[in-house]
Amino acid sequence: MKRAISLFLLMACVLSLSLNAQTTHILSQGWYTGLAPVDANTSDFRFVVEWVKAKTGLGVPSLIAEPMSMPITKLPSAFAPDVLKFTCANGNTAVVDAVMTFYHPEVSVVNIEQSCGQPLTYPGVYVKPSLPPPTMAPAPAPQALVGEPIGNTDGWYQPVAGDNSPDGTAFTDNRGTFVKVVVLNPFGKSQYWKLIKF
Repeated sequence: MKRAISLFLLMACVLSLSLNAQTTHILSQGWYTGLAPVDANTSDFRFVVEWVKAKTGLGVPSLIAEPMSMPITKLPSAFAPDVLKFTCANGNTAVVDAVMTFYHPEVSVVNIEQSCGQPLTYPGVYVKPSLPPPTMAPAPAPQALVGEPIGNTDGWYQPVAGDNSPDGTAFTDNRGTFVKVVVLNPFGKSQYWKLIKF
């Protein structure tokens, strides 16, 4: 019974991981060789498609692998590129290469407008949306750097374990203000804190 439960739990974990895994959809290049591969599941590709939709005023395109006819030759189905297929308001269909659209969306907008019989407009240059500025984590609260007083010395204190602050560092706590003193010697370095203000 324990073995059956263990096997069930293992299968549930594997299924959960496979459902949560990010899948990739690398687009086939077709006629436009020399362009780097594009993953259709990235936000960058989706931003480009949304920009093309906004510029053309068309709805969501289909992303399919389809042989494209060129003026002289038809591309064999085995090498069919992934294309974005838009339905125009006049019933026509506009088909553009998906990889080419990713790298040159302005050209695809003009091709879509031609296929749909729309007036040609220069759509402007696509600019990738910028990321929001990084949020800065709040500065950590100062930790105690100054330890116990050193024997019978007046105003000299030991550093706490892990203190790696440089020479001249100032630190203030309820005992006063201290300055770090680092002394180099043949055995390495010695570190102390000197109380300078009560």
